[in-house]
Amino acid sequence: MDCEFKEELWKLLGKKVTRPMVFVNCRYIGGAEEVVALNGNEKLKKLLEGISSPVRSPRCDRCENERFLMCWNCNGRSRVVAEDGTWNRCKECNENGLVKCDLCT
Repeated sequence: MDCEFKEELWKLLGKKVTRPMVFVNCRYIGGAEEVVALNGNEKLKKLLEGISSPVRSPRCDRCENERFLMCWNCNGRSRVVAEDGTWNRCKECNENGLVKCDLCT
């Protein structure tokens, strides 16, 4: 997950959580263990009742609605070779070697 989005999510939730993070109707349900427990006691089915399939937004021709693209500067490695042969952090992308799509974000 992009660092900016992760920090924003932690701020919204009021705590640091790790993947998987399951949300139903914009409400944080929990991770894998919580979802399995909810499914085991039939509460997950009740949470999902009445939820329709999401509305699809127009498809972005550049990133196919992924919102990120592989960095053109470092080819997704998030580091580049300097003139002296050492590795430096790429300044164009995030820690995952991705840049935001400029057409849809």
